[in-house]
Amino acid sequence: MTDPIIRFDGVDFGYGSRPILQDLSFSVQQGELLAIMGGSGSGKTTILRLIGALVRQQRGSIRVRSQALEGLDADGLRALRRHMGMLFQGGALFTDLTVFENVAFPLREHTRLPERMIRDLVLMKLHAVGLHAVAERMPSELSGGMARRVALARAIALDPPILMCDEPFAGLDPISLGTVARLLSQLSKALGLSTLLVTHDVEESLAIADRIMLLGQGRIMALGTPASMRQSEDPFVRQFIDGSEKGPVPFHAPGPGLGALLGLDRG
Repeated sequence: MTDPIIRFDGVDFGYGSRPILQDLSFSVQQGELLAIMGGSGSGKTTILRLIGALVRQQRGSIRVRSQALEGLDADGLRALRRHMGMLFQGGALFTDLTVFENVAFPLREHTRLPERMIRDLVLMKLHAVGLHAVAERMPSELSGGMARRVALARAIALDPPILMCDEPFAGLDPISLGTVARLLSQLSKALGLSTLLVTHDVEESLAIADRIMLLGQGRIMALGTPASMRQSEDPFVRQFIDGSEKGPVPFHAPGPGLGALLGLDRG
């Protein structure tokens, strides 16, 4: 097996005195689609921010493409980020640019390709997501699913080996969700992308991911294939997969009971 394209070793991260991730260790292989799941606030998006060096870990090491992020200067980080594509939650298209100009943006920002080549590349990327016919439309003229597919075309415009997706299915209807999920899986396999998929959508993740990582209490609670997750008897895994209130993750936030707050426990 080749060296992993991303590797976390004993990573701790927090905001001030509030820990978010603790002793996090995992790796992602080239061409693998890893779904990162967990409750709100469990640190899923923070992992993507750490990989992009938008925030820095307090302890441990993060290596991307065999480079230790903590050893890179600003120029080194900029060069490394060119190998990363980002699909933001909601798509985050530039509302005052056409579909074509949105996809062309990273090509114009990071390359010196002639306009004719940029045009051909943009139309190829839009064709890959089935939307070359809407190149001159504005984002406001697109459905939610179409906008997310345009955002995916923009994320792969520079042919990055790493694709990070932050809740790409949020707010989509079931048909659009399924379309975007299948497209993400197909493009990842066709282009050999190492894809990190942060999502709450259990069924789509089980359908398209190579492995799933479940986060809880700042730690990796489970890591394995979709089949192993479905068969797991671990209470945390079962609660998350089944979407149940009953399990180690409490429904009510910790603190005084309702009776105490209402003054009913005074005797």
